[in-house]
Formats: sequence, structure tokens, C-alpha cells
Amino acid sequence: IKTSTSSFINWHQDGPHPQFPEINGLAATYYIKTCYMLSDMSEPNRGNTKIIPRSHNVVYRPDTQNVREELPDEMQVCGEPGDVFIFPQNLWHAGAPNQSSFTRRQLFLGYSPIWMRPIDYKTASERLLKDASPIRRQLLGEISDNPFKYYVPDDSMVPLKQLVLGSDVENSVYKQK
Repeated sequence: IKTSTSSFINWHQDGPHPQFPEINGLAATYYIKTCYMLSDMSEPNRGNTKIIPRSHNVVYRPDTQNVREELPDEMQVCGEPGDVFIFPQNLWHAGAPNQSSFTRRQLFLGYSPIWMRPIDYKTASERLLKDASPIRRQLLGEISDNPFKYYVPDDSMVPLKQLVLGSDVENSVYKQK
């Protein structure tokens, strides 16, 4: 996908459309994103992700959507294949134009509370769920037909919790206090 400025994507904050609600012009951090660099992005202008540091903590709107124009405080995240950077979904970011011979390849993953539903699909496909273990079902976002259970799940619906806590929940280092 290319935009009119030959970038992968213009300035934005991640989230649903319409966007998460704002209070006094700020959207809360609902989830964390990771970007795994799969291509050599050790120098700027290879399609790197551009960010406005701290823009998730202040009222901010880019002056332009043209990613070829440099914004004040803008920076391009550089790294080698295998490097990862982590950012909140409400940090303003964009794809820089790729002016190199390298193909831009990055993998983005979001980590959110269990009550948040995926924004790129409503439910996993029947093919994926058919023979899925309880842990895989949880990772695919399928724990119950009852939407309320996403807010207050039974322990049996979140097998990863048992995997992390182990059978001795009372003495676990992960026990909530």
C-alpha cells in the first residue's frame, strides 16, 4: 500500500475508527505496540517508522500529513534486522518514504488487555479455531461466547494465567497482591 507521498502510511495514532475517546485532547494508552524490524533500517529514509517522541503525553496534531516534510521533534527509528522497538498505540507515527533500494519489512504486534477486541478482525476463522488448544484459543482472542466474560473471565478461560502462575498460585512470584 502506498500513499500519495510514496510512504507506507501517513501520520496517525493506532486504534479503532472512530478513534478512542479523548479527554482534554488526549487519548489514553490502551495498548502497547512492538515493531520488529525485518529489513536493514540502520539508516534513515529506508521506509523507517517516524515518531514524534512524547506525543502521546501532550495534545498534539501534526501540521501536515506529508511525510516528506520533516516535523519539529520528528525522528526516524533506525535498526538492524531483528531489532525491536516498543511504543504506545497513541504515539504519533508514520512511515518515512523509502528512498533506498531496500524493501521495507516490519512486523507490528499489539499487546492489550483481554477485554480489548482485535481491530483487524472480529473473530478468528473457524479453520484456526477448529483444533486449537485452549492456550491458542486465548491467544486468538476467543475465550467465550459471552462478551461479559472478556471483562471478568473465569480462570478456565485464560489458560495462560495458569501457565504463568503454575499450580501453586499462592506462592507464585506473579501472584497479584
